[in-house]
Amino acid sequence: MFKFVILISGLLFLATNLSGQENFASNISTSVSDDDKLLITFDIDDNVAKSFNVILMITYQGSAVKTSSVIGDVGSNIKPGTEKAIVWYFKNDFKGEIAKVNVDVFAYKENEPQAIFKIQSISNNGYAPCELKFLNTSTYANEYQWDFGDPASGAANFSFQKDPVHVFQKGGIYSIALIARSTQLQLENTYYQSIEIKTHDATIADFQIVGNDYSPGAKFKFVNKSVNADVFLWNFGDPTSKKKNESDKKDEEHKFEKAGTFKVSLIVKNNFSKITDTITKDVVIAQQQLPVAKFVFSTASDIAPSLVAFKNMSEFSTTYKWNFGDPASGEKNASTEVNPAHTFEKPGNYLVELQAFSSNDKKPVKYIDTVKIKDVPKPPEALFTIENNNILGPATVIFKNKSKNSTSYSWDFGDPESAANNTSNAVNPTHTYLKPGIYKVVLKTTNRVFNTESMFADNVIIIQASKPPVAGFTISNNNGVAPAEVNFINKAENADSFIWDFGDTESANNSSADAMPKHIYTKAGRFKVVFTAINKTTGEKSTFSDFVIVNEPVVHVKAEAKFEAGNNNLPAPATITFKNLSVNAGSYFWDFGDPKSASNTSTEKDPVHTYTSAGRYQVVLSAKNKSTDEPSKFTSYVIISQAPKPEIRPVTKFSVVAEQGQKATRQITFKTTSTDVDLYEWNFNDPESGTANFSTEPNPTHKFTKPGRFKVELKVTNKKSGLTNTYSDFVNITEPVAEPVAKFEINNNNT
Repeated sequence: MFKFVILISGLLFLATNLSGQENFASNISTSVSDDDKLLITFDIDDNVAKSFNVILMITYQGSAVKTSSVIGDVGSNIKPGTEKAIVWYFKNDFKGEIAKVNVDVFAYKENEPQAIFKIQSISNNGYAPCELKFLNTSTYANEYQWDFGDPASGAANFSFQKDPVHVFQKGGIYSIALIARSTQLQLENTYYQSIEIKTHDATIADFQIVGNDYSPGAKFKFVNKSVNADVFLWNFGDPTSKKKNESDKKDEEHKFEKAGTFKVSLIVKNNFSKITDTITKDVVIAQQQLPVAKFVFSTASDIAPSLVAFKNMSEFSTTYKWNFGDPASGEKNASTEVNPAHTFEKPGNYLVELQAFSSNDKKPVKYIDTVKIKDVPKPPEALFTIENNNILGPATVIFKNKSKNSTSYSWDFGDPESAANNTSNAVNPTHTYLKPGIYKVVLKTTNRVFNTESMFADNVIIIQASKPPVAGFTISNNNGVAPAEVNFINKAENADSFIWDFGDTESANNSSADAMPKHIYTKAGRFKVVFTAINKTTGEKSTFSDFVIVNEPVVHVKAEAKFEAGNNNLPAPATITFKNLSVNAGSYFWDFGDPKSASNTSTEKDPVHTYTSAGRYQVVLSAKNKSTDEPSKFTSYVIISQAPKPEIRPVTKFSVVAEQGQKATRQITFKTTSTDVDLYEWNFNDPESGTANFSTEPNPTHKFTKPGRFKVELKVTNKKSGLTNTYSDFVNITEPVAEPVAKFEINNNNT
């Protein structure tokens, strides 16, 4: 054992080699930063191991110094390399002269797993079927995986037990592999060994012990289960029974008069193959003693993920059932090993339960302890309680700081009339309120690691006169899934002391005196929470209760969308009814494939939609549920046919307004009398009138320029039905009558 001392920057460093453990930390140096941080740097030899346990030790004047605020390359599973660093925030732990502290850094290599095993026993003289018992002598491993090289044995070809047993049913050469694994270091090692199993009709000794009373005077039946044997020799390991201690019968009975452990052996022989086999089983006769369950545990690290080793301290018990209180670990949450180990992947308080059974008692004895696993460094969380709220004023109120991960504090007491006394930077301040009222108190916290600020507020109530307390609370997040952290909102009035009973009798934290407590329910159930509010001044109490519901974890099931159109293939306009056939769905979104419609979408379960035009419409239904929020889509088509035209036939007739037979230069007006007519088409059969020969007016006027008899034709149409009708009549246009002209001559004028 030796020491060497190095003095750097006024600090004293010790690097020590301890017998049995070599320290691989070297080149240790320190520096002080910002007057509150001590930076320690060092190297770890990277040619020694892949992972190390690093321990920081600070001493001052021969005494150890608490190091509660340390981050960096410290703890387990630290990788080797140069310039490793540890930061110690010493202001919270040390008030002396920092230059005079002693700094030790120890880096011990974490042993890597080494796989190795031996074949402990071989049955049937090595002839198949042959049972091999394996003795696992691997080191520094906590998980094992066996491959017996016997694929014909199916699932039995593999095992995760430490010392397994395997039966080779057929002869042959088998290559056996063992993988030893360290889950903390994430390293593994493999060991191989081959064995030859000979083929022979095996002689196997075996027997069954029948009896359920293991007290003195108990009689047991020994039922021979041997295979391929015809000679039998029993020895019951009970010499006090004299001649009855041995027998050559195939099946036998024996009575054990005294307490003790009796080794019952059966030797069998096959006269043909001359093969013998022996089997020995213990019969334990003892005075009945009640089992005592107990265990202790040790953690590799108190930071998640953490491997925890459990040492069974139980007495008078033979079998065990462990529950590590970690349902998220699945099958690994339970164990029947005597001294198991379990990895807690997440931070939390885990209630570990051990059930110990005796050989004669089916009812176990239980022992429960809490394993506390911390989280990695977190941002600040501001929180405080008010020690003496709801009191008569003037009153000095005491604030209890419950903040987490915080190093600095800023208080605002909501009392601006108190001037400079309205704020404080103390950890647990007090403030005097002179007047009654409700004051909002705000606490803001920060820490040195995260550049964030956390805020928490609560009300201080200063009352004028004493009133009886009224208990009450609400549950902000009821109906959660186990494990569930439930927040209780204190609604009590006129109270300054509180007692909570969370109704969780299996929890070590079943009660609280906080004003606004939280509680973690690790199991599903209905828990009655009883809240007692107390007025310290009057001594009066008030009680209120409510129930917390914690549900089993939800099984996430994906929604499956499906629907059918109840009345498809209708003529337009048509109203279609959709029947929703979706399963595991809670919300729906329909697209009817009719973008011209103002109601093309819907969120109803079974909607209806009216299609006004003929066509083929693609309808898409999206369905989802709250558990997965992953939509499922289903597509189908709606066929809307063209509506048949109605049988509406137009009726028309016309008359001539002007009299016939008048001068050809006169215009003729036609007057129609029609029903169900939308379009008019006139043909005056007067081609010399050019484009004026036709008209689409209901009551047109036409000028016939020549005399004659004209057939006037009118065709009418109904748009909805597309049907037409015609009507014709004749118009007579005559020559104009010459008007008389008066005139005379005087032939013999002037006579």
